[in-house]
Amino acid sequence: MIRLIIFGFLIYLVYRLFSGMFSGPQVGRRPENNSPQANSGKMVKCETCGLYVPESQALTHHTREKTEYFCSKACKNKKH
Repeated sequence: MIRLIIFGFLIYLVYRLFSGMFSGPQVGRRPENNSPQANSGKMVKCETCGLYVPESQALTHHTREKTEYFCSKACKNKKH
């Protein structure tokens, strides 16, 4: 009985190996040149929680010294 289970498992592994070789691109996998960092421009760090977000999507608060970036309204409200 154990031999039958092991044999079935090996057949499954061989099937998975060959089906991955001959199928097209996997769903959910993104091409290397299409990474979020490549498309979103400069990443900035949220002043409150430390999360990095694209500068184009970050909320800002301008002071005389610098521009502060925030990932959300909640983080911006905690700081100001």
